[in-house]
Amino acid sequence: DLLGVQRSGAYGPTASPVLFLSHGYPSEVVVHNGRSYLVRERDRAEDLLDRQHLLDLRPAEVSQS
Repeated sequence: DLLGVQRSGAYGPTASPVLFLSHGYPSEVVVHNGRSYLVRERDRAEDLLDRQHLLDLRPAEVSQS
């Protein structure tokens, strides 16, 4: 999807509630004099998931000695 917003002021992902509902940062592109520049790459699912830690909540096995 592509969304273009003209004259939005200083509002961007840095002033938005990113990570809301596990959504990462979108990519940011600046267009100047008809030329586009990628200034931030979007977060990938791996970027968000690699920060999570899974817990092993199974009961510990009791050794029979």
